[in-house]
Amino acid sequence: MGIVLKRFTFLLLISGLTACTALPQQGPKTSEIVSDSSDQDYVLITVDQRVTDILAAQGPRGFSAGFGTDSAEPPSNRVGVGDILSIRIVEAGNGGLFSNGPMGGTGNADFPVTVVDEKGTISLPYTGEISVAGLSPVQIQDRIVEQLKGKAIEPQAVVNVARSVNNKVTMAGDLVRPGNYELTLRGDRLSDAIANSGGSRVPAHETTVTVTRNGRSASMSLDDVLKDPRQDIRIQRGDLIVLTQDPKRYTMLGAVQRGGAFPFGSSRFSVLEAVAAAGGPLDARADPTGVFVFRPESPAVLRALGVDNLDAYPRGANGIPTVYRFNLQETKSQFYAQSFLLANRDSVYVSNAPAVQLSKVLTLFDAGFLTLQRGESLTN
Repeated sequence: MGIVLKRFTFLLLISGLTACTALPQQGPKTSEIVSDSSDQDYVLITVDQRVTDILAAQGPRGFSAGFGTDSAEPPSNRVGVGDILSIRIVEAGNGGLFSNGPMGGTGNADFPVTVVDEKGTISLPYTGEISVAGLSPVQIQDRIVEQLKGKAIEPQAVVNVARSVNNKVTMAGDLVRPGNYELTLRGDRLSDAIANSGGSRVPAHETTVTVTRNGRSASMSLDDVLKDPRQDIRIQRGDLIVLTQDPKRYTMLGAVQRGGAFPFGSSRFSVLEAVAAAGGPLDARADPTGVFVFRPESPAVLRALGVDNLDAYPRGANGIPTVYRFNLQETKSQFYAQSFLLANRDSVYVSNAPAVQLSKVLTLFDAGFLTLQRGESLTN
């Protein structure tokens, strides 16, 4: 019986040795990620000072690229259908159409609520219909005076837009006061519109701003809009601006204290901060030369980084699969990891050290020898 048990234990140990490459692990080893990149299933980039500088120069992808900082149409003081005008007509002498003062006085008439109808016209006493759509208040004044010549005594007109329904933007979503807001003639920016509507209900780094203009949309973090003047674009009438709560998240995997999905602490969150937020690497398991960030990267960024032959790589809706590698065994790489900012839904992976597999094999040996010793005890 003892001989059979010893042979069984011996076979168990041999099986552990031959199957050591199949021992369970949480993900690929550093060497596997590096070697598999030669198949061009993804771009592998080792992060150094040049890489961090180029990525920092790219800035956040947002409104300035899609709409331009100052490309919006300037606010218009042209009157449109549905606008409400405030009109005052003044005569220079007594006895005219609108005279209501004493002898020698002047006459005036006020029309505080004059609506531009569906035909783009207004109608006043003694003037008949006047076409005003597309005209400025000054041009409307001139038309009113022209219509009153020969009827009133040296008439003058003052026209103001009391309410404009055409020169507005729509603010919606997680705002304190959503609604339609009239633009000023000085040219409002995105931050002005958000402030006028009371601001976001949630923290800026958890808020996504989406601007839709002429059928095109772009989105970015409100925190980036407030921190980067290039993203605080000019808005134009007809814009739809929606604020939604959408906390940025990243996934942490591999040899760390706590894996899982984590929220960003701010809109600008580095790799070093991400690893620290997950409890840091496991000293007994982590490979400091194998810290990786997985993300779909835009072709424009990869070209800026000097990656050639991009057509050889698969391309998804969000970009080309890209893996950034950090060798934290080098002191200077700690600074690179501090400068490298994560993008929303990035995956950070810390690989196992090669010695971890050997440790697992030795654990099997220990278990085998323990079984052998117990077997011998029972035999004796």
